[in-house]
Amino acid sequence: NLGTGTGSGDVAITAVVTTGAFSLTGDQASDITLNNVTASASLTISMGSGSLTASSLTTDGALSITKAIGSGETAVIQQITGAAVSITLGGGSGHFSAQIIDAGSFTFDASSQVNTNGTAADEAHNLGVFSASGATTITLGANTHLSATAMTVAKSGATINVGAGSSDITIATTFSSGGALTINGAGSGTIAVSTITTAGGFTFDGSSMSNGGEYFSSNTITTTSGDVVFNYGEGANAFIDVSSIQTVSAFTLTGASLGTGDIVFAALSATQGISFDVGSMSATVSAVAVDTD
Repeated sequence: NLGTGTGSGDVAITAVVTTGAFSLTGDQASDITLNNVTASASLTISMGSGSLTASSLTTDGALSITKAIGSGETAVIQQITGAAVSITLGGGSGHFSAQIIDAGSFTFDASSQVNTNGTAADEAHNLGVFSASGATTITLGANTHLSATAMTVAKSGATINVGAGSSDITIATTFSSGGALTINGAGSGTIAVSTITTAGGFTFDGSSMSNGGEYFSSNTITTTSGDVVFNYGEGANAFIDVSSIQTVSAFTLTGASLGTGDIVFAALSATQGISFDVGSMSATVSAVAVDTD
């Protein structure tokens, strides 16, 4: 414990192995370098602003990172492993990235961050190759991007809460969920997931999406149970482009207040029925192949 205060000082720790808990806490602004830290019971990092660099952080218990990452600062971690992983970015506009995350449950909270966006690929929070077995919740701040190579939640559901303003979500390959997958859209960002596979249904809530552009796109959405739902509530704008939707349950698109949009489904199959309500939307709704068998 480095204590309280307004000072600053860098921290470098290498090769820690303990059967108990590892904790690094303090209020100071510090650049932190951790190489190969393993703690059987739990692993906690709670520090003031500054960059964080780590090779591997591993625990059989809870792993918690709470840190502000200021402008021009980064958190770059090669591998994170823990039974319950919680990452909270307390303000600032810096970026978090990990190459591999292997978690039980997982929470990523960047809701306090604003205006982290830019044009470079490294200006998104990057979860790399992500796997979890438990409940997964990701929450972004305003104007904050998120990317990942692939995401798997094996035994539970997942929720992504998109930030206001321009907040892009990009999953390069597959997002697979053993339970329900929910994406709550907001603002004017673009949400692109190459392939979605769930065993508990898929819901996209676009009620807070702004006008213009294709805001949600995917090559394929497949559910082995549970409905596929696009809910626009009182929202006025719906922009969707999906090549194929296959569900053994129902498909519903609800948007009684929609005014503008562009909705394209190249193939749509829903065994228990298909329902559209697009209000008085003055735009295109296109479904090339529709099947309810």
